[in-house]
Amino acid sequence: MDALTEYLQSKNWETGLSFQKALDLSNHYSLSVVDVERTALSHNIPLTRFLRNNFNCSEQLTLYNSHIAIAGCGGLGGTVAILLTRLGIGSLTLIDPDVFEEHNINRQIFCNYDTINIPKVNAAKRQLSAINPTLEVISHHSSFTAEHLKDAAMVVDGLDSGETRHQLASICAEQNKKLIHGAVHGWNGQSGTATPSNNLIKTLYPTLSKNQSPIQVNGPTIFVTASLQVTEICRQLLGINDISES
Repeated sequence: MDALTEYLQSKNWETGLSFQKALDLSNHYSLSVVDVERTALSHNIPLTRFLRNNFNCSEQLTLYNSHIAIAGCGGLGGTVAILLTRLGIGSLTLIDPDVFEEHNINRQIFCNYDTINIPKVNAAKRQLSAINPTLEVISHHSSFTAEHLKDAAMVVDGLDSGETRHQLASICAEQNKKLIHGAVHGWNGQSGTATPSNNLIKTLYPTLSKNQSPIQVNGPTIFVTASLQVTEICRQLLGINDISES
C-alpha cells in the first residue's frame, strides 16, 4: 500500500483516477480495485466517474464506505438504487420477492422487455454492476427480514402497503436505524425520515392496510420522490444540514 501511495502522490490527477487505471494499478500492486480507489480518495485524488459529483474526496470516500439496504426494488426502490450507484455508494442490499411484469414498464427503471419475468433484484444487480463495477450488491429474492438489514447504515422504504411498512419500521426501530420513507400515488409523492422516536410510519399509516387494487402511479412522481429519498440519504451520511424527522 505504501508503494501505491507513493505512486499516486507522484502524479497529477486533475481529471481523476479512471476505473481502467485503478484496475491496472490493482494488478500491478496485487490489491483489489476497491483498495486502490479508497487509497486514492483518502489522499484527495478523485475518481473520474464521480468527478462531477458535488462532493469533496472525503465526502466521496464516506459514500464509498457506506452500505444502504433497499426494501422493495420496483419504482421507488429501483430509482433510489440507480441514483445511489451513480453517486458512488459502496454497498447495496436489495430485497424484493417479485419479478418484473409488463405493467411495470411505465415507472420501474430496471423493467424492459428483456427483464420481464426476471426477479427484480437480479435485473437490478446486473445493471447496477455495469454502471459501477466496484459496487457491492447483495440481493435477496424474498421478503425482507431483520437479518437482511443488520449490516446497513440506513434502510430505504420502497414498499407499497401500510402493513409491510409497519413491519419494516419495527425492525429498523429494533436495530436503531433510520428508515428513509417514500410513497407515491398518481401525481402525489411523499418522503421523510422515520426514526425509532418519531413514529412517522404509524402516523402516516394508522391502520395496517394490506395491498388493495393497484394504484395509478406516474413515472415522473416516482423519480422526484426517489430523488428526495436519495438527497436525504446523502445529507444523513455526510452530515450536510440537519434533517427534519418528518
